[in-house]
Amino acid sequence: MFKVSKTIAAAAVLSTLAIPTGAFASDIVADSVSNCGVPVCDMQATLKKLEKMNESERYSYANQMKNDHLKTTNVEVLNNLIELGQEMKKISQVKGDADWVIREAAALANNAILNLAKYSEMNAEAISTLYMKLDNATKRYEVIAFWQSQVHQIEDVQVLEELIHFAKNAQDHSIAIEDEGWIPRAASSLASEATVRLVALEPAHEGVYQVEITNAQSKMLGFDRVIVLDSTSSSNLAVHFVNTTLNQTVFAYEQATILGNTISGTSLSSNGMSSKFELQFDRETGVISGEIQSTRNKLIEFNGSRNFTVQDLIEGKAPYTLESNDVIGTMQGSILGVEGELSIQSFAANTYSASFISKNGELVMDFHGKFFPKRGVLALTHNNKVKLVLALRAATQGILWQGASFSTTNGEVNTAIFTPLN
Repeated sequence: MFKVSKTIAAAAVLSTLAIPTGAFASDIVADSVSNCGVPVCDMQATLKKLEKMNESERYSYANQMKNDHLKTTNVEVLNNLIELGQEMKKISQVKGDADWVIREAAALANNAILNLAKYSEMNAEAISTLYMKLDNATKRYEVIAFWQSQVHQIEDVQVLEELIHFAKNAQDHSIAIEDEGWIPRAASSLASEATVRLVALEPAHEGVYQVEITNAQSKMLGFDRVIVLDSTSSSNLAVHFVNTTLNQTVFAYEQATILGNTISGTSLSSNGMSSKFELQFDRETGVISGEIQSTRNKLIEFNGSRNFTVQDLIEGKAPYTLESNDVIGTMQGSILGVEGELSIQSFAANTYSASFISKNGELVMDFHGKFFPKRGVLALTHNNKVKLVLALRAATQGILWQGASFSTTNGEVNTAIFTPLN
């Protein structure tokens, strides 16, 4: 008996939410994408009709529009639905509609904003604006999650730069409006993943720079070399400022990011000096300039030029087609002028681990990194301190894995050569 009563009650409630019938209702739902390209052809006329409806009819109309266009990717249609949802929310608030009616109008706008943020061309400012319009934390997270699912398929450097910019904007906005911590953390993770992808595709910034300090507003230990290393992991870039005379690191940043031609990072510590830096670089000439601010120094300005770039190592093409497993095995060759074996394995998708052991067993180095089969490039990092980059190329001595290693400790660059696997 109780179940029957609940069913009758539910039916009664649903009947109040039915799509309006009669000539008036037919008029308001008559608009369609086939008529004018968007769901609502005459927005003002439609809004006037909505004002005359009761709250159940307004709910039903918003619900129908939301469900009809749940998977729509057409930009014009989505913009039309955003306007409709936002205006319907205003009407319901003025009319004093129940919360569930206002929420449905907001849901109509939010779903359209979400789809627009997902399926529009990646433009940092435009997508950021859409992100800030979302009044639902879950929807904001969905935008971030969508682009996280896309980042590993993107091979356009400019798109990745826009994506990093958006992710930072999203992180800042979510912090400002006090979203739960996991949402800005997801945005930070997106920026990291996009940065890793970017530096892997075009590492013109990665390498060693000779610099001089042009302005220091307080006494300090100077530096004359800047080393930028792609960690080939989610840690983004490692950037070290080194005094080569004393062989000492003056500033170190382990999670720096790149946006366009700007590299920046922050080092926060309760056990030492905290600081932040920003530098600009020219991809073509390798000229850099930048500044550092710290708790111990007011401002440090520097400029310089690039001595070495990883980009030069990966120029050219592989002499034959490679598959993802073609690098797994043991190669003979040398690192740092020391002969030995480089053993490579893959224990997780898109991730490669390697160990170099010298012939006499005195030098052992473990690496972690990525392999790019289409480009014939293997990029490995040892503890964010040594980078080894090898490219399979046709040389005068035959086909070789050739490249170099360099260190964040002192910025020294050493040739590396290995014979291909048999």
